Amino acid sequence: MRRFWLAGALLGAGCFDADSAGVIRPDATTGDLGADVARADDSRSADAAVGAMDSTTVRTDATAGDSGLQGYPDGSVLLADGGVRLPDGAVVAPPSTGCVPMELCNNGLDDNCDGTVDEQCPCLPGMMQRCYPGHPTEAGRGVCRFGTQRCEGVGEFGLWGACAGAGHPMDVQCGGGMDWRCDGVVDEGCDCTPGMTRSCYDGPADTLGLGACHAGTSRCIGGGGSVWGPCVGEVTPAIGQCDGNDRACTGLPMEGCACLLGQTRPCYGGAAGTDGVGACHAGTQTCARDADGVVGWGSCAGEVDPTDDLCDGIDRSCTGSASRCACVAGATRHCYDGAPGTEGVGPCVGGTQRCIFTGGGSVWGACEGQVTPQADRCDGVDRACVGGSPACTCIAGQTRSCYTGPAGTRDVGLCHGGTQSCVVTGSSSTWSDCAGQVTPATDTCDGVDRSCSGASTRCACVAGTTRHCYDGAAGTEGVGNCHGGTQTCMAASGASGWGACVGEVTTACVPCITASGTPWQMHRASGPVCFGRTFSVHGDPGEYALASIPAETDAAWTAVGSSNIAFYASSSLCGTACTCSNGGEFTFFQTFFTVPAGYAVSNFFVRIGSVDDGVRITVFNSRFPGGVVDPGSYVLLGGSGTTTDLAGYLATGRNRIVLTHIDDCCSARSIDGVSITVNGSSLGTCM
Repeated sequence: MRRFWLAGALLGAGCFDADSAGVIRPDATTGDLGADVARADDSRSADAAVGAMDSTTVRTDATAGDSGLQGYPDGSVLLADGGVRLPDGAVVAPPSTGCVPMELCNNGLDDNCDGTVDEQCPCLPGMMQRCYPGHPTEAGRGVCRFGTQRCEGVGEFGLWGACAGAGHPMDVQCGGGMDWRCDGVVDEGCDCTPGMTRSCYDGPADTLGLGACHAGTSRCIGGGGSVWGPCVGEVTPAIGQCDGNDRACTGLPMEGCACLLGQTRPCYGGAAGTDGVGACHAGTQTCARDADGVVGWGSCAGEVDPTDDLCDGIDRSCTGSASRCACVAGATRHCYDGAPGTEGVGPCVGGTQRCIFTGGGSVWGACEGQVTPQADRCDGVDRACVGGSPACTCIAGQTRSCYTGPAGTRDVGLCHGGTQSCVVTGSSSTWSDCAGQVTPATDTCDGVDRSCSGASTRCACVAGTTRHCYDGAAGTEGVGNCHGGTQTCMAASGASGWGACVGEVTTACVPCITASGTPWQMHRASGPVCFGRTFSVHGDPGEYALASIPAETDAAWTAVGSSNIAFYASSSLCGTACTCSNGGEFTFFQTFFTVPAGYAVSNFFVRIGSVDDGVRITVFNSRFPGGVVDPGSYVLLGGSGTTTDLAGYLATGRNRIVLTHIDDCCSARSIDGVSITVNGSSLGTCM
């Protein structure tokens, strides 16, 4: 059953391999199976086929114990004693006959002793192998020589045919010196004297003495009966190796060999007369054995046969020339298509031609990179390559300075030069008109020297311009309200002069009040205070002991719109703990004016129109930074209303005048008609 499974598997695979099919070849060194190779009687080619088969078989090592070899496709293992270990571990004991339970394919033996060799085993149609149809232990021993069998069939796989030409055990012919019973004993059962020797030979009788084959020696062995021992030292036929030695003992050492292994010879497949011409040359063939074991000449190695030329300088067509190749492909050369004498002049230069392969031939390509003569463009380049261009007055894009006015007027006054541009027409050029220049013109007294003469003698000033002016007495400008004006230059008939001084003030030149843009500022943030005593006079100077004048930058100062203070309000003392004349509330007024340097102040008065209940004048300046109070600077309720002359307390520069008003009784409070005079003139607000 396993034998048929193997055949089906191999046929289904579509291929055949002797090793994978489980071929087992007993080791020849054991003196057992396959020790001798018998030459086929009917065909020398059968020996070659047997040799090819023999080179692909797998040996079983007889010393491997029970490890055996997996010689069956289902994984069964043939054991050393002839038994079989199945894949499931069970062991089939060897039969007493020495045969195995099933046939081993493609080893040429009747393994199961059924009289047929390799039955139902797939093979390649036409394939030959040696065979022996008897008991496997007899194969190749003595007269039991191997035969041959052919794989029969017409498809991809076939089956082995009958084994033809094999020997078989014979009756012993004493004295013949042969192993007649194929059991390894020569002349078995024949009488002999122990110690005697005789010539013996187990190979085919017609091979003795031919080639490498020669007889051996058999010795008579005594003990219980004398018998001839094994044949020692004989050489029987073996497969030829095509090495010059007659190993098959046929008398023909090169039988079936096309050549001697390792031999070489020259070879050439090109056309006659091309060998050794151009790139063509012969190669070498070597005698070798192919994959099928057949010895013959190998392929021609190293030869070069004729091919199409590549125009690379090599005669690949092996004709001795390359007529279609005008040049070597890829080569370059200098070229120039311009008129003679122009190369190297101006921008004209030569180029390069490259050899182009066109398929079996070559030609020179276009001249690349050359510059040949062209029409001039007046751009500074000698495009005509003649060494110059007389028609070009200037170069395209070029500019230059120009001026057409009278000599000596350029860059004087308003006059200046312009620019000319190069105008190109065809292959010639010329300068354009002078653009942007200014030449002399009539003066207009506008401050510009249009006549470009370097001066404007009739123009006293520039028409329309203005300047500061002041016609008052020296030292009075900037004092009080006195200030300068503006004169404008008037032009007519090519001449000019300054007009009248407009806007100046030259009278009443006294200092003026500058209290942050208004005449006076008022401060009412102090609140009522109690004196701790009762005064007998309203506005008594002693009441001011508790007055604290705020700093001029205190945030509680507010503007008073009138130039003469007119302040009226009810008393905040009503309802307080302070009674009349023993408590009061202070209200402060301040203004500023500047005394110019060099201005003499001969008198200074502060006039109070009316007051309820009293007022005191304090002067602050660089001389009295902490303030100064003159005894005559108090004005009381019902008093004269004018201070004493305070001119001695003023200083050059900024002066601060502070009025401290007091309300000391629960009734209305007021101050009105306040004015300041300096040098007999009223001190007004600065404009």
